[in-house]
Amino acid sequence: TAEAGSAVADDLDSAIGALTEAGLKGHGLVVTTGGTGAESKDCVVEAILALDPTAATPYVVHYHRGQGRHAKDGVRLAVGCVELTTYVALTGPHREVRLVAPVMVRGLKLGMSNDQLAEEMANLLRADLTDRHDKIASN
Repeated sequence: TAEAGSAVADDLDSAIGALTEAGLKGHGLVVTTGGTGAESKDCVVEAILALDPTAATPYVVHYHRGQGRHAKDGVRLAVGCVELTTYVALTGPHREVRLVAPVMVRGLKLGMSNDQLAEEMANLLRADLTDRHDKIASN
């Protein structure tokens, strides 16, 4: 069964609290969308790292920190585990979530490591971003 969670405030303590609470409720899988970007308000990856310092957090795209709204050097995904709960942080756009969700489900069913799963999802998003960039550049 699945249960929808509520939106979480854009601060690290709130994100850690919400993730911890979900794990304490006995959820075996907690998937977040959004909060993985390069702005200072995006803190879900850091929250997962606070719970699991060994979490896999590959970059989807790199930015120059301090340029525009970029307080961080890029957008990352995260896959981590605490006891029996796996935490997955996906990027926020619905289109990207729909793109990587089948890869996430397949990887979880196959028992991929956190590193393998995170890298497969990040690779798919990187390829998608490259493809969209190439299409825009050719127009």
